[in-house]
Amino acid sequence: MNTLELSQRLIKMHRYDGSGGKKEAADFIASYLEKGGMHVEKILSNGVVNVVASTKGRKENSRKIILNGHYDTVPPSDQWSVDPFNPDVKNGELWGLGSCDMTANLAAMMNAAIAVSKLTPN
Repeated sequence: MNTLELSQRLIKMHRYDGSGGKKEAADFIASYLEKGGMHVEKILSNGVVNVVASTKGRKENSRKIILNGHYDTVPPSDQWSVDPFNPDVKNGELWGLGSCDMTANLAAMMNAAIAVSKLTPN
């Protein structure tokens, strides 16, 4: 899935407190990264599921890179002029709840992590 498609898929999920969608998002992210060949752990902390992914077969003394972001959003407000959960591209811009903070960034990091992990020898 390219980064735009991945972003759109995430935007459709209701990822704010009380919505129930954060677990769905964490499960989706974990599954996507696992299918991409990453080793994935889901860690529950203070009621929030954190997804931690790493390259399979990593060596103790090898170089590390950390990509860190969040998948939750604020609740939608009544000020939206479009459906915040129906991602759309208008004039080259992605519209949808959380699209610039931090959904598109997270999608790019997920795809970058998978691409880098495929370059890393086991």
